[in-house]
Amino acid sequence: MKLRPRVPAAPRFAAQSRPPDDITEMTYHVGKSVNAEQPADTICVASSFAHKKTPLVPTENISAELRSEIEARTARVEQQMRQLWFPGRRGRVVKEYYDIGQLALQVDASDLAKRNFRRVIQLMNGRRLWRSKGSLAAFSVVAACHNLLGLQYLDEQRAADAATSFDEAIKLRRELRRLFPSDRENEVYLGGALCNCGHATAATNAEVAAEFYEQSLAVLRQPTQTCECSYWDEHRQSWWCEQLEAFGNALGLQWVALAPRFIDNATEGLRSLGTTPASDS
Repeated sequence: MKLRPRVPAAPRFAAQSRPPDDITEMTYHVGKSVNAEQPADTICVASSFAHKKTPLVPTENISAELRSEIEARTARVEQQMRQLWFPGRRGRVVKEYYDIGQLALQVDASDLAKRNFRRVIQLMNGRRLWRSKGSLAAFSVVAACHNLLGLQYLDEQRAADAATSFDEAIKLRRELRRLFPSDRENEVYLGGALCNCGHATAATNAEVAAEFYEQSLAVLRQPTQTCECSYWDEHRQSWWCEQLEAFGNALGLQWVALAPRFIDNATEGLRSLGTTPASDS
């Protein structure tokens, strides 16, 4: 689809993207600071609905020095755990653990990635979700960690553990949706987590998997939301604004481009089960 060169004057979404879940099509970020808000350098597509990642650095080439670097960075963050009472410190530690986990995934150090994602979850365990930007940002990271753990479990053929992790991500995303009903970014990642849960249950319970795929499509599709460019995607049975895609691409908001891909994955998931999406029948 050709994007229009003009950019809307007043976009209907935040200009700063929160750390992504990297759901269904898992995205790893590279860079000096492993900034989770940077555009992806690699997108790994689920094959036969079992996620398979292609690391930028082959497993056999991962040096002991690089692994040691990641472990040292984790240790430095752990030193800050004694000072969580400082205002804003918990949020910064959460983000740092998340970034280290992303870096570990980038070099295929799965054990270190899991360790850091679990630290994020532990840090926020028992914390109350508030209707504030800070709370939205922090718990979006927690939901992302649950989802990324689930994708790692899928890699390891641990479908039941994957489904449990995806379910935790879904619960958090739904609560965020209740508190922030106009936050489209959260909705996109909720739809992706639902799709992932369909992948995790497809082999053991096709009926449940089909329900997850349908729920994913219900969240991701926007059959009645129009805009001034009136772009209708017949294939995906959804409005998806050309201007929104152009603006999102310019700002590096990858969730904007991920929504149509998640729709495709959920649709393919249903078809693999011999089911036609409800909106297509």
